Amino acid sequence: MRYQHTVGKRTLATRSIVLLSVTLVFFSGCASTPGSAKIPTKAINVQPTTFEDPFEDPFATSFTDARKLNWDDQNAIHPDPWESLNVKTFAFNRYFDRVIFKPFASGYDWIMPDSVQQNIKNVFTNLAMPRRFVNSILQGKLDGAAREFVRFAINSSIGIGGLYDIASHPFVGIDPSNEDTGQTFAVWGMGSGPYIILPFFGPSSLRDSIGLIFDTALEPLTYIAFDTPVTNPILPTVLSYGTYGTEITNARSLHLESFANIETASLDFYISVQDAYFQARQAAVNDQGGLRNPSGVLNKE
Repeated sequence: MRYQHTVGKRTLATRSIVLLSVTLVFFSGCASTPGSAKIPTKAINVQPTTFEDPFEDPFATSFTDARKLNWDDQNAIHPDPWESLNVKTFAFNRYFDRVIFKPFASGYDWIMPDSVQQNIKNVFTNLAMPRRFVNSILQGKLDGAAREFVRFAINSSIGIGGLYDIASHPFVGIDPSNEDTGQTFAVWGMGSGPYIILPFFGPSSLRDSIGLIFDTALEPLTYIAFDTPVTNPILPTVLSYGTYGTEITNARSLHLESFANIETASLDFYISVQDAYFQARQAAVNDQGGLRNPSGVLNKE
């Protein structure tokens, strides 16, 4: 009986040790799960660093279908391989806007009546017709190209050089389009590519940055400085840059409140601008409106 009692005590002790070990393993496993780990709550735009092919260039697949964004997934990470440089450029743009551009645009807004600002915007919108016309054709939107041609004819004549957007009046009902080369590339199947913050111009992508070069070539104002008499090369150059400066200042003054609201309401302004950019560009590709550079310093739209 004594032997059996001793064996029973040993058996009970062994079971207790086993039970204690299982309990410790269970709780240590729970402590290592993602749900219980204390991680930073700040959104970090982490980029994938592994690829199926170890010799594959991560930038060579920027335009493939695998890198296209899932616009229905709001948690999708935008391709931002140059984030460290983008953050610095983003900070520079904000500083330039806060110290120089915004005060200048605010003074311009205080001096110029809203109606005059709208007239100036109408003129530049009318002059940008070639960009929208050509890209409408390249995207196969012949109705859009015809609409742009008719709008230009009406606004340039009855609208006194585009001062008044007569074509958009409900009685006429010819609404403008907003086509550019970046959208054309998207329609042709090109992905957005890496996210880029351009100095002064703000958020962009590799695809839209290339498109911006072609858009600049389609802007009539670009050629003012080149159509220059040899005897007086300064005046047209000043006129070209002065006209461009008037355009972007006028546009910035029209967006003072919207930009301020975005910045005030954002917990992470960099991520908010990035998301706003990609959403706006996708909306533009889908013909749902959208600016090319939301909250860009030199946003002309």
